[in-house]
Amino acid sequence: EAPLSQIMLNGGNFSDMDKSFMYYVSILKRILDAVEESGFKIEVHLIVYPPQNLDLLEALKGMNVCVAMNTEVYDPELFEEYCPGKVEIAGREHMFNALAKAIEVLGKGRVFSILVGGLESVDSLSEGLQFLANMGVTPVINVLHTDPNTPLEKFPNPTPDKIKAMGEQLQRIYKSHDFKPFYLNCGRNSIDTEAFKGLFV
Repeated sequence: EAPLSQIMLNGGNFSDMDKSFMYYVSILKRILDAVEESGFKIEVHLIVYPPQNLDLLEALKGMNVCVAMNTEVYDPELFEEYCPGKVEIAGREHMFNALAKAIEVLGKGRVFSILVGGLESVDSLSEGLQFLANMGVTPVINVLHTDPNTPLEKFPNPTPDKIKAMGEQLQRIYKSHDFKPFYLNCGRNSIDTEAFKGLFV
């Protein structure tokens, strides 16, 4: 039995989006080779910002990998407020186009996108979950946890009732689309495993 069940590759970005993406692909290839040589069954997950040239996503074709490109906030106005870096680099529509391309390359069940639960209303969050699911993208909710000395340090964290409401929406999506979680049993602030297991009842 493998000593671990999942490897997750994640990090910062170069200013050149295409160079950044291909840098992570080069690391990913070495990880996949090592996993294959080990003989163990270990999932490999890549969290990455999409390239400017979406055709570069074709580099993932044939790889035994799951990829996450994170939307963070579905509401377009709140996206601009809370994700200024992503707005400046490429924008919300580019993220959606990248997710659609990744589905084309890797298929349903292997492309994920995180929404931060607590930055927008549950209704808006639910709309985002459904939008992603309709694309074939598995949505993930990471519950907002504000850190000191950050711009959102005084932003209220979601209440238990709001977290339950979020989880119910995600659970409904998982059940209707037969999705499986990105962070099975190991998400620090993700509630996709709980939704997958039907714990929000």
